[in-house]
This record gives sequence, C-alpha cells and structure tokens, in this order.
Amino acid sequence: SSSGQDGAINGGVTFNQIGAVSDNTAIYFNGSNALVVDKETWNNPTAYSAELWFKTTSTVGGKLIGFGNAASGLSTSYDRHVCLLNSGKLQFGTYSGGQFKAETNGSYNDGQWHHLVASQGPDGMKLYVDSVLVATNPNTATQSYVGYWRVGGDRCWGGTSSNYVNGTLDEAAVYARVLTQ
Repeated sequence: SSSGQDGAINGGVTFNQIGAVSDNTAIYFNGSNALVVDKETWNNPTAYSAELWFKTTSTVGGKLIGFGNAASGLSTSYDRHVCLLNSGKLQFGTYSGGQFKAETNGSYNDGQWHHLVASQGPDGMKLYVDSVLVATNPNTATQSYVGYWRVGGDRCWGGTSSNYVNGTLDEAAVYARVLTQ
C-alpha cells in the first residue's frame, strides 16, 4: 500500500520462506487461491510504479501484481498488471478502450529470483526486469475505476492457464509516481 499497511491475505499462502533480499522472509503463493489485496482503495492511478521480487517454475502463469476492482476473489475490471504467461514471459497490460501490452521476449520461470518494476505515466508503459528495460508501450491511458492493488492473483488477458501465480513473492510495493531507471 502507499502507506506501508499490510494487505488482506486470502487463500493458501505459506509464510517465512527465504526472501529475495537478505534478512527478510517471503510468501509462497499456492497457485490456486492465494492472494494479497491492498486494504486501501485507489482512484484511477494514472502515474504509478508497481514492483516485486518473484521466483517460480510455473508453466500455468498467473497474476503477479496488478490493479483490480475486487477486494477478494477475481475482479471484473482489471489492468495495470503484470501477468506471468504459461511460457514464462511477462506481460504488462493496461486497458483504455482496448488492451495495451508490453511483453518480454525472455522467460522468467527459471526458479531464480527476479525483480520487476512496471511503470506508467506521461512517457508510456515501461517494464523492467532485473534492472533492465525489457518491454515498452507508448500508451499513457488507463481504465478509470476505483480499485485495489493486488499481488498473486486476478484475471489476465490470455496466455495463462491460471489466474493465480504459483511461486514465491517478496517486497511488493506500489508508488504513486513513475520511478526512474
């Protein structure tokens, strides 16, 4: 959350996993119903950066982090998200009268820790993985709704067999601005 509050935890999570950053722990998400949802609502964020560390070997995909209108379960409005595709590629997407995507060429379901940052603002959409800019889209618009930042699960736009990611996630954060590289 923007103020460092805990999110609401739903479904099958396992705490106290070895984290991506020394001296911390991470959470394992079971891939079927595990989800953390921000306890605060946000009104149509248009400039933001969402980040997290993830480690997975999943071949069924799922939502890593994103914005959706449901406080639990699956959202009916959802975008500003990064989904892990079945292929291990990442897809950053926003909605504005259509789906605008920035998709990686490489796959990241290799069982290693990876750091992602998805940002959108006046200069468009940018997806960084492990500090490298790996995908862009010039779209600056988003779908207007009040929603919640969500980690570990929600609907994606195809390319996944699951809405929920099976993997270990750590250090999720969202900023109400575009971070610099």
